[in-house]
Amino acid sequence: MTEKRMIVPRPDVRRIPAPLPLTAHTTEGESAAHETFHDAKDTGLSAANAPLGRVFVVDDDWLVLRALERLFRSSGLLVQTFHSPAAFCDQIVHDMPSCAVVDLMMPELTGLEIQGRLIAMGEDLPLVFLSGQGDVPAATSAMRRGAVDFVVKPAEESELMDAVTRALTRDAESQVRKRIEGIAGERYGRLTGREKQVCQLVAEGWLNKQIAAALGTAEKTIKQHRGRVMRKLEIQSVPALVRLLNHVPELNMNGRSGHS
Repeated sequence: MTEKRMIVPRPDVRRIPAPLPLTAHTTEGESAAHETFHDAKDTGLSAANAPLGRVFVVDDDWLVLRALERLFRSSGLLVQTFHSPAAFCDQIVHDMPSCAVVDLMMPELTGLEIQGRLIAMGEDLPLVFLSGQGDVPAATSAMRRGAVDFVVKPAEESELMDAVTRALTRDAESQVRKRIEGIAGERYGRLTGREKQVCQLVAEGWLNKQIAAALGTAEKTIKQHRGRVMRKLEIQSVPALVRLLNHVPELNMNGRSGHS
């Protein structure tokens, strides 16, 4: 029978697991935007050369903190531990793919209270909760509010590492998506009002003569607008234009049913 490794508050915990198999992602928004806007095939939000990321560990038990720190560091992750939940909320720096492993029941602040504070701060850091057997209702509430997972104590190492992998992958994809949206929004903001009209109609498949008739201008003028749109958006094809507009937050292209 295979022995299961458990996370327990012991000072002699030792383990050197293989590096986490995180989904590859880019840390450069420009690189991700280039792939998304310019490739013939939309590659989504993934790219190569991903750093493993950072794990914040929040627990009021010093032995658990040390055990988890050793576990995560041995997996190639950056680790920052907090004995105080309030200090974690005050000092969090979310500047790379990250997640937090948080004890659900602590005297200073509960895990749900930490989650509430982060939501109020506009912080979308993925959370993995550690909970006792009797904490299932609270853990269920945490999941409804966006937690990635909760792991019942005493936690198996493999189960906890799987949860952290999911959380870091989700955060990496979220960060890349935000960078792409920022770049797309900035480029779209370069357009004049008329260029935006032409841009959106071109993306919907309208021909130059149809756009000219709809806007009451000459087809030659539409061609000029179209050329400026492509230069300002730094793209060369209609498919690339559609992909870029799908990432402009103010347009929400996925919810549009057509030009009216």
